[in-house]
Amino acid sequence: MEWFATSILLFASELPRASASSPRVQVTTEGIPAMPESSVQALMQLAQEFEDLANTCLLVLHLEVRVQCFHYLLPRVNNYNRLVVGGDSQEPDPKVLELSRVLISIDEAMNSSLQPRKSKYIFEGLGHLIAKILISSAQYIDQIDERGIQKMCRNIFALQQTLTNITMAREIALDHARHYFELFYLAPEEILSRVMEKGPQFSELEYMNAFQLVHRSQPDPDYGAINTHLSRLSDILGEVGITV
Repeated sequence: MEWFATSILLFASELPRASASSPRVQVTTEGIPAMPESSVQALMQLAQEFEDLANTCLLVLHLEVRVQCFHYLLPRVNNYNRLVVGGDSQEPDPKVLELSRVLISIDEAMNSSLQPRKSKYIFEGLGHLIAKILISSAQYIDQIDERGIQKMCRNIFALQQTLTNITMAREIALDHARHYFELFYLAPEEILSRVMEKGPQFSELEYMNAFQLVHRSQPDPDYGAINTHLSRLSDILGEVGITV
């Protein structure tokens, strides 16, 4: 559509204009009738409308890719527990594999019809969005164990490989998501010590979700300890300053 809009604009700009003072049909030396200014302007307006439509279509593709990420990665009410325990499978989650296939198919379709800069626009920043979706999913997980952590890390690695092959750049945001799930290998005291030593790597809400998931995953949760850890977290973040 952008090509069509450009062609119309070029055609309209090269048309001979009729003189407003002459009522007779004017013909140029090339044999092309001179066009009234109103007709030329109508063609230019049509070209602009096609260009706007092309930009809208590109925006829709940009949004569609992100909607697919939400569709496949957001936990649903009836399958929250699917993220809990990794089991014995060494494969990523089926939903993750399906999302990877969807992204690859979209990329292949776009490569055959769009300029590289437009394909880049469609996928740019997608790693950051996926990382945020995965990190936020911690609040919906009932429990997690070591195999569950490994499962989430495999999911992240699979998506990172897919996006890297598409964008030809390492998706550092997904490293951030992997580091978040690696927090669940640690005890609450170890997480607090790491925040004090290295500063916060995540937002306060993300740390709170991590503490609550660690607490839920314990065989005999201490309901008083979670409040203590959250209070200490708030104090530490207040002292070091939240930079995330």
